Amino acid sequence: MRISGHGVTFCCDGDGTPTPEFEWFKDNNIIDKDVYHYNKTLEISDVSGLKGRYRCRVVNDYGSEFSDVANLQVLNTSDEISCNPTPISKNATLPAGCVKHGTTNDIVHVGQCPPTPCLRNDSALSNTACRDETFCCAVEAVEDVTITCGGSVTFNISKVARCGCQACQVPKSYISVVVVGLKGAVEKPIAYCEILIRNQFYNADDKGFFTLEVPNDKQRLPVVFKDTFDEEYADVTKVFRIETGQTSFFKTVLKVKPAPKPFNSSEPFKVPLGDSHVDSAFAEIEIPEDALLKDDGTIYSGQANLRLSIMDPRNASDVMTAPGDFSTIDEDGEEQLLVTYGMLSLDFEDDSGNKLSTSKSIKMFLDPDRFNISVDSNGNTTTKLWWLDEKTGRWIEAGSLWMETKETSRSKRSPRRFLVTEITPVIQNKGILNVDVIQDFGAVRVSAPIGSTVRILCKEPNLTVEKYLGYLERVVDGNGVACISVWIDTKCFMQAESSNALFLDPSTLDFPDAVLAQLSASIVKSQLQSLGSSPDVKSFSFNIKTDSKGPVYPHYQMWVAPPDCKARRLIPGNRQFKFTDAASANLNLITQIPKKANTKDSLNWYPPGITDVCFIKVLIRGSKGSIFLASSYRANKKDKKNKYGDSLAMAEPGPDSVFVACLEVRCPGNVWDKDARKMVEEWTYVLVTHLTGTCDFQKNHMDKYQNDLDGTKTITCPTRYKRHAAGSENWICIPLKAGRKDLDGMFEASRLAVRDKLNTLAINRCKAGDNTWVDTPGNANPTPTDKLPAIEFSCR
Repeated sequence: MRISGHGVTFCCDGDGTPTPEFEWFKDNNIIDKDVYHYNKTLEISDVSGLKGRYRCRVVNDYGSEFSDVANLQVLNTSDEISCNPTPISKNATLPAGCVKHGTTNDIVHVGQCPPTPCLRNDSALSNTACRDETFCCAVEAVEDVTITCGGSVTFNISKVARCGCQACQVPKSYISVVVVGLKGAVEKPIAYCEILIRNQFYNADDKGFFTLEVPNDKQRLPVVFKDTFDEEYADVTKVFRIETGQTSFFKTVLKVKPAPKPFNSSEPFKVPLGDSHVDSAFAEIEIPEDALLKDDGTIYSGQANLRLSIMDPRNASDVMTAPGDFSTIDEDGEEQLLVTYGMLSLDFEDDSGNKLSTSKSIKMFLDPDRFNISVDSNGNTTTKLWWLDEKTGRWIEAGSLWMETKETSRSKRSPRRFLVTEITPVIQNKGILNVDVIQDFGAVRVSAPIGSTVRILCKEPNLTVEKYLGYLERVVDGNGVACISVWIDTKCFMQAESSNALFLDPSTLDFPDAVLAQLSASIVKSQLQSLGSSPDVKSFSFNIKTDSKGPVYPHYQMWVAPPDCKARRLIPGNRQFKFTDAASANLNLITQIPKKANTKDSLNWYPPGITDVCFIKVLIRGSKGSIFLASSYRANKKDKKNKYGDSLAMAEPGPDSVFVACLEVRCPGNVWDKDARKMVEEWTYVLVTHLTGTCDFQKNHMDKYQNDLDGTKTITCPTRYKRHAAGSENWICIPLKAGRKDLDGMFEASRLAVRDKLNTLAINRCKAGDNTWVDTPGNANPTPTDKLPAIEFSCR
């Protein structure tokens, strides 16, 4: 964003051999290099009249590729894009028995400020820097709302009163990945999985979990996963699409290494390609005799083993775990979508497991009628053979296909015509191969809660056999919008999952009946069950028909995401698919924190330099659960001016008359001391209030720390406990960790752990009573246990 009369600099980078040149484009028109004298940077001294979409292209003798698009907005005044001071709607449902004071309403409007960019009159933006100081809409003021529970207990929560344009941190993007292996229908975490990102190696933990800051805010990140610990599962390259400033969660599935197929390398060997669950092969490969070489270059003779990995396009699970992201770059540097007709990789070994290479081309035969592959009257097709570049995650063209007549074992008297391609030794060594065709695409606009994930699986319409084209996945941006490129003239299923692992409900409330009919759109039971959803999860089913008003927009050159599709707000008269949350049964009472926390605010909820959220575990034994409130205060201070905030939780039932409530508290740690004008380390004073029913306090399980709150045994806790009716109080002290690995009764999660799932992760650790618990397949929602509580009650 720039005000008219100001300047701006765009920056670009790329590498290749030979060293590439740089070209700059505005609205798809090349910019005159003689006028602007650009190379990696494009400097514009006065942006007046030059608003538009800018991007660069790197070019050398072997190809070209465009960068992402930078949208330059030119404003007459910063008032044109100031932050709207009125918060947008956000409702929270109160627990049973609680209402807004003076009303019967159990739904409270708490408001929120969308974290959208804004511009301030007092900001000085550089004309020469590649990055600007960023400003975003954030909470500027809050006000109290009084809540009454059980008719006798009252407390205040905060609602957003005003939004303002505030300095933001440079948005950082993170990915969190859980890596699992798939054997039949059983998944297991891949312990210590090796992860390769741009020549840097990382490792998952023993639960297959991995988190990383995305380098240089890339929007597309190829990642290679290798099972180097157990060596049971095959490598896979995945491409993650990143939303700037968010932590995005992905699940990566590795398939079992294929069993070896023994054959005599001195004779030709034919192998059908197809999933064992599908009756017939979709293709066949022919390996010529004497085609294998040993390390010394001599021909290998004797029994050899072929390890053949196949992605069968008739199998939805295969397609959704396929490598890459079904995209390529054409000769002009534009991204294109590919439709797959199957993938394979070939690895050869001798009978001792030593690798063998090939010296001859391997032929691959496909029946064009089986998948309705387009072939003209001269036998030509635009379908090609491709290989996957692990460095870029892009599919690279490897060869053409042509028609040949071939006898089959079932029909020797009547030879059939097949599409044929040759896998040369060089191409075979590339790894994953793919038979694909470039297909036209549009872009579907989806509205869903910020940070949720939208998944689309598409298939060929009107085929006698199921045949899937590919699978797409995107994270919803900070405006609550995802714009997803998708193949046109196909049938697709779309599902959305919220940031706390709950599947979202598709909604057609805003769709005119005529549009529903045009798209054959309906809400169906899940077609994406292999992603781990139950059969009861709902999906959109619809045909991809483009319309200038959406929800499926036509593709425009240069705009993989058309402007109307990606717009921050739905343009009047346009349409979008929509997913909604079920009403929340839990209320988050923590005031929304601006992106750039004020480290000199003594009541910051997050301690500066500490990257955790903290929950304490309340254990209830008896015939019924209850509602508990935790109020966090500065060390040994009980007055309102030293209060950090509140959190509320309903106790969840566990086995054997056990209930558990997990309450967020302010983590002990650094606090800005206004008098000393420096950071000091403080423990946290927590008031636990029982809001409903009748309960007796039983035990403070954190007593073991109460005489050593700072690790030096010089600070003790001034606690008191009461057997009490609803509304009575218990104070407990949350000590500094002071070198202690974990504190019994307190459960933590990194704020970067799992997209926006950090609270869910910490709550699940609290319920399980295990600070090392992680979300793994089949273990996403642990049953509450009586392990490691902070405080205990009996309730009736």
